[in-house]
Amino acid sequence: MWRLAVLSLALVLATEAKFSWKQCGGSKVKVSSISASNPVSFPGSMTLSFDAEILSQVDDVDLKLTIKRKTGGLFGIYVWLTLPCLSDVGSCTYKDACHIMDRSTAEGASAGIKSVATQVKEMLNGAGPSAFSLSCPSAPRKLSVGPYQLNLPKPDAGAVGNVITSLFGSSDYDVTAQLVSPSSGEVYACVNFITSVKM
Repeated sequence: MWRLAVLSLALVLATEAKFSWKQCGGSKVKVSSISASNPVSFPGSMTLSFDAEILSQVDDVDLKLTIKRKTGGLFGIYVWLTLPCLSDVGSCTYKDACHIMDRSTAEGASAGIKSVATQVKEMLNGAGPSAFSLSCPSAPRKLSVGPYQLNLPKPDAGAVGNVITSLFGSSDYDVTAQLVSPSSGEVYACVNFITSVKM
């Protein structure tokens, strides 16, 4: 019996996903490269860079996330389970994504969320010709960001932190992020990536 447990553990440890990404559609944003350190550790640091181009003006948008967690591993059999949206964490649609960083750094936001959002704002609004604001409308332009190091905190104590630690854990994740028109449903941008998380 213990040999089966050791074998199962070895299979799980041997299957850590390598970071990969692909563009999965989108009419207004073209992504040409994404690079990220892997695995992503909480707490820990993550180095991120990307190149993209906004092809035409982007007005109001919603951010739709679909997050799948790799589970199983017994006898090498795995299943991708879509995480639910709980307390605005997981596979959620975030309305008015143009102001998501402002909301995430406002009074009342948890310290961990506020820390990451502040760093993302600094990354996106940094000096140079590619600097841009997350506010809308966003004019056509080329974007080149990073490499930039994000310091990722341990999930906060409290309701949101409890949701994060219960939904997420050390595993591989398949994430699809879409920028969607709230009025027409048109997909302006879509990126899918696979990464590993260690908590």
